[in-house]
Amino acid sequence: MKNTIQGAGMLLVLGFVALVCTPAWSSVTYTYTGNPFTSWAQGFQCPPVCGAVGSFTVAQPLAPNLPELTDVGAISATLTSGGVTVTLASSVPNQSNVAVSTDGSGNIVYFSLVLYGSGPNTARIAVQYSTALTFDDIHYIDSNSHLGPIAGINRDDPGTWSVTPEPSSLFLLGSGLIGIVGVIAGRGLSYRLGLWRANSMRAHVTRMALCFLGFVVASGNAPAVAQATNAALSGTYTMVYGSVDNITIQSNMFGQQVGFCSNASGQIPFNAIPFDYGCPSVTEQTVTTATFIADGKGNITGGTYVLTPDPNSYQCTYNKAPDCPYKVPAGISWNSTTKYVVGDEVDEMVNGKMLTFQAVKNNTNLPPSLSTCNQNTWPNCDWVQLHVNATGKNVSGSGTLSGTYNVQSNGSAVMQVTAMSGTKKLQLSYAFVVPTAPLAVGQEVPIVGMSTLGTFNHGTGVAVRTQ
Repeated sequence: MKNTIQGAGMLLVLGFVALVCTPAWSSVTYTYTGNPFTSWAQGFQCPPVCGAVGSFTVAQPLAPNLPELTDVGAISATLTSGGVTVTLASSVPNQSNVAVSTDGSGNIVYFSLVLYGSGPNTARIAVQYSTALTFDDIHYIDSNSHLGPIAGINRDDPGTWSVTPEPSSLFLLGSGLIGIVGVIAGRGLSYRLGLWRANSMRAHVTRMALCFLGFVVASGNAPAVAQATNAALSGTYTMVYGSVDNITIQSNMFGQQVGFCSNASGQIPFNAIPFDYGCPSVTEQTVTTATFIADGKGNITGGTYVLTPDPNSYQCTYNKAPDCPYKVPAGISWNSTTKYVVGDEVDEMVNGKMLTFQAVKNNTNLPPSLSTCNQNTWPNCDWVQLHVNATGKNVSGSGTLSGTYNVQSNGSAVMQVTAMSGTKKLQLSYAFVVPTAPLAVGQEVPIVGMSTLGTFNHGTGVAVRTQ
């Protein structure tokens, strides 16, 4: 009788998990309506170059409190301006992005949508509202696939967003799974948690947490079995852990990468970003490899780690300009006989002060001080002034590990780790599930990162017992 009641309880809990873990929406579309352009390059006007509109579609509603310029993992996206429509599918991947931040209700606050059309006779269309730059603009791409100057632009006046959720019949599958669970429950269940991989982990963290909690509760309602203890985790383990994050590269008005929007000193201030340069967001991966020793009593008695950042976070790879990342000063003096190309940087003495400039047009014998770009001179100019280094941050490192862990009777566990690198200390938390019997050599333990106040730790990994 007791097992019958427990089986019914587990049936209800797993039915809840099925409903929670089944997407409630097949897709959600966010539509952008930009404000009219306010200035145009010579030869362009409204109509047809009047403004920008667009949309992007994601599998689930945007999560609340996404940090600025988080890659949303869009299923599709479009931007239309000046009689041209560019889609995510037809764009150049490394030169396009769909990134946003959200408030506590999941509404879009900051955003950066850039779609760079591939091939001739298309366009690069961008809409951005960020702490660095705010603009909507379009560059046409000519028959030779060359990116032209800004045809039309609207500065510091972002448009508005609307959202269209689409209910999914997949939600109904959750209730159908209850019946399937009922058949399986009488014969026993076996679980194997694989390595979770996600391109945009912030957007799914709430669903992951609910699903994980549901499985834990379900385990607690199962018929009485052997209980797990701290002794289940003992021995020496090798761990590989990957976390996905976003970085903001820096690009010129032609979509070339010229550096990064954060350097060794932190985020580059808005007024230090060169004229008409932007800060699109791209995804990067950081990998941590570690070895640790668990004593079977809840203690991590020793360990080491190595943190390897994505080279894209400090090396230029996205259609890079000749001098990328640019540095101030450049260490190269301007010369009247040199043939400069877009992306070259030079130093020139202006009013007794050495300034640094980067070419935005191919030119010869045009001093930067006499042809500097700003709102009044663009596009009839050849150089932009550079203010601070745009070098990226290499956050590689290594150190030692110590900490504690606590295994619940149902096998769910939390590990608190202290990572030390010199005098720097970082507290990290991880969740995992172990079997009731001690892990054997070669057996794997899937691991999920847990963020805490002041510490962002979203990622997945696996630990393997080696001794």
